[in-house]
Amino acid sequence: MIRILHLSDFHFKKDMKFDHSQTQRALIEFLNRYESDIDGIAITGDVAFSGQKAEYAIASDFFDKLLEVSKVKSDCVAICPGNHDVDRNKVQDLSRTLSSVEDSDRYFASKNDCLHIREGQGAFAEWYEELLGRKFGKENAVSGGVTVKKNEVTVNLLEVNTAIFCRDDSDHGNLWVGRSSLDNDSIEKTEINLALTHHPVDWLADIDATPVRAFFANNFDLHLRGHLHRQDYEISERTTGQTLSIASGAMYQGTERPRGFNILCFDGPSVEVFPYCYVEDPQPAWIPDNSRFGVDGETSKKFLLHRKNSQNLPQSVVTAKSFPKATPFSSDSLIVSGGEPIFVMPRICDRPFTSVMLGEIKVTEFDLVHLLNSHPQIQFEVEIEHGGTVLAEFAKQQFEQRGIAAEIFRAADIPNYEAKFTKFIEESYAKNSKKALIIDGFVSSDHKRMIELVVQKKEEFENLVVISKGSRSSSFGEAHAGSGEAHAGSIFDEQMYYVWPLDRSRLREVAVQIFNPQFEDEVHGAVEKTYSDLLALAIPITPANAIMYLLILKAEGDFVPLDRVSIIQKFVSESLHRASDQTTTSFGLRDKIDLLSKFVFDCYIRGKTTFSAKDWKEFCASYMDTEFVEFDHEDILSQLKASRLISASGTRHYLRYAFLYDFLVGMTAASSPATLESFLSGGHHRRLSKVVEVIAALAPDAAPLLRLMRLRSCASCSTILTINCRNLAQNIWRSRLTRWR
Repeated sequence: MIRILHLSDFHFKKDMKFDHSQTQRALIEFLNRYESDIDGIAITGDVAFSGQKAEYAIASDFFDKLLEVSKVKSDCVAICPGNHDVDRNKVQDLSRTLSSVEDSDRYFASKNDCLHIREGQGAFAEWYEELLGRKFGKENAVSGGVTVKKNEVTVNLLEVNTAIFCRDDSDHGNLWVGRSSLDNDSIEKTEINLALTHHPVDWLADIDATPVRAFFANNFDLHLRGHLHRQDYEISERTTGQTLSIASGAMYQGTERPRGFNILCFDGPSVEVFPYCYVEDPQPAWIPDNSRFGVDGETSKKFLLHRKNSQNLPQSVVTAKSFPKATPFSSDSLIVSGGEPIFVMPRICDRPFTSVMLGEIKVTEFDLVHLLNSHPQIQFEVEIEHGGTVLAEFAKQQFEQRGIAAEIFRAADIPNYEAKFTKFIEESYAKNSKKALIIDGFVSSDHKRMIELVVQKKEEFENLVVISKGSRSSSFGEAHAGSGEAHAGSIFDEQMYYVWPLDRSRLREVAVQIFNPQFEDEVHGAVEKTYSDLLALAIPITPANAIMYLLILKAEGDFVPLDRVSIIQKFVSESLHRASDQTTTSFGLRDKIDLLSKFVFDCYIRGKTTFSAKDWKEFCASYMDTEFVEFDHEDILSQLKASRLISASGTRHYLRYAFLYDFLVGMTAASSPATLESFLSGGHHRRLSKVVEVIAALAPDAAPLLRLMRLRSCASCSTILTINCRNLAQNIWRSRLTRWR
């Protein structure tokens, strides 16, 4: 195993603040006490603050201590320069950038030193050569490289200079590496290769970024970078190959902003990444960062090295991102952004998500396509709104691509008597066809007899997929009377698989489908805000919740949620808004939401879990008579389906999201004191798990709710009271703030 310490963005300068020095001292102390087995060091730029010789003298003091305490020899240290390593006073009269590939070829193909490197990075080059005892390359953008060997593992680190044309705040899109700097033949492709740059590749000029990406994907397993002052992990897939990009946080950027670094452990065809963050309380220290790899508290993550033989890698370290991409998937169930459906591959693990809270930390993650192709019978457990419907449709597409006739059925619709079951299957599939049966919404206590029949007849099917509900549902179109308990094992006497919430990497996959992926800062900011806001509000990071929130951020630019009610409220408004809503004569946005809310409330009272077009037409006619308004009920229903708030299965329609159902019911329940009193006295708030939260957030007068809560002394109701009193207080503060403004 080889361990590489990845650091970036020191910004050494004269008159450093006390806390700047504290950060460096804490790192030396950390390495001295806990990390005595570092084999190599990778520095991805911004050693100095302004490229001045005096600043590198300060840096030398630190690096001397770093090499001493880590016991790493200088020939195992790779350093590339950053934009702060450029003396900007010396490049003001030089050309700002290059204008074409031909200009680039002429500039970098010369055997002489590049003018911008010689002038702008002279102090850096002198320091580099003195510290490391080797020449700093000035002829082109590849300044040097080192090789780290240990036992049978070899890691090559190539230093790539992306800071040659750095000058000011307009660097983005003006930087060049030059295709003539990149020599494919000199790269040893049988070993582990790392490319070091300061900037992300998308900071290069567009026509230069393309060959650089291809060069990295073809020849390198990892791309290490800095510059943006935040830790990040991303897999870039191109037709030429795949590269894992790892960004280090800054070693210093002010006390108010996070600092971080990484330790990379290479073992065979995998790399394990250990992120660290800096804390000052109770004392300055570097500690493992458990916030980087999802909500499960992991302090590291293993990635498959794309160019290595994946057959040698234990299954336990394979993540869904490590597998080749599946065939592009589309479905009417997917939310659309910019005309394109948004899809993210489900996160499949071998333990329930709750196992993390029980201390079962070692969890294996699997690729969905691999599981569907390798398991003739398989069962998944999916919590509400974690993507069970999309998983079923994805499986159907995969089977159909293999020439198998696949059908999805709700568990409640499959007969539980043998004769009827046989007839049902005969009518559902073409004769003599290869069949795949996908069962959605399975609950063991409700569908026991049916599933026994399915297991008995499993040899008739090429593939069997059962999607179980992980917990009791109150969603529109998803309600059932069973317990919805978690299953101890699969009905097929094999491993049960579980769908987990999204981690940061999958959240990013969603974000780049909504935001322009060329604007790295915007994408990263949206991912971080979505991740932190949903966690702070205890909202599961499911595909539906993530997409809702990211779409709101795209439309609003910024959004401060008080609770999940404010998120769904904003999402419904954005989804149903039309330009015609602004006209005074139209049936506008508020009217549409009121209509939908009262319709869902009526369905709930009538005990309906789905509805037909006839149900909708009859209710709309009654609504128009009662409210003295006119509208086209078919057009409104089309808008609801186009916005993906409502989906259809055959002749039946249902709401797409469980919490949307509770929100709409609660919205009508909270609309008047009389309705609220009747709703609460009838005990309806106990049948819908989230409706109390909605009422607390929306009711103009929540006194009936508070009186009801005071009458109940059980611990669970005390918890509900605490949570929803907070919502009431937030609503009061929000109304006061609005009046003050």
